[in-house]
Amino acid sequence: MENKSKNLTAVIVILIAIIAVLGAISAYNFLTVVEKEETTATVIINFGNETSLTFEHITTENNTVYGFLIEAADEGGFSIDTKYYSGMGIFINEIAGVQHGTDIPGIDDEDQRWWQYYVNDELGPVAADRQKVNDGDIIEWRFEIPSW
Repeated sequence: MENKSKNLTAVIVILIAIIAVLGAISAYNFLTVVEKEETTATVIINFGNETSLTFEHITTENNTVYGFLIEAADEGGFSIDTKYYSGMGIFINEIAGVQHGTDIPGIDDEDQRWWQYYVNDELGPVAADRQKVNDGDIIEWRFEIPSW
C-alpha cells in the first residue's frame, strides 16, 4: 500500500511539474514581443459604376487585406463598416457609404451587389482579416454581383 501511495505521489509531482513548464512556456510566448514587418501594397476601391479610388504605396505592419483597407480609409477620409463572424473573420459591409446588398446609382439591375476583394486579380478565399498581403500586391475591392 505504501508503494502505491509513493507512486501516486510521484505521478502527481510529475504532472504538476509538466503543467508548470507548459504554463511558463505559454507565458513566455504570450509576453515575447513579435517583430512585425512593414508591407507596402496598392489598394483600389472599385464602386462598379466607373468610379474608383486608388491608394498607391500604402505601408503598414497589419499586412492583411483588412489592415490595408483601414489604412486606405484613413488616407482617403472615408468610413468602413464591418461585421465579425465567429470562426470566420471580418467581412466588409460598407465602404465610403456604399453598403453591400444594395444597388448603386448608375447601374440599372435588380441584383444585389456585395463588396468582394481581389489580391493580384484573384478573388479572396478567406475573410479580409485572414488574407495576408505581400510587398507589391494589388488589393482591389469590387462592388459587384457575387459569383457565388
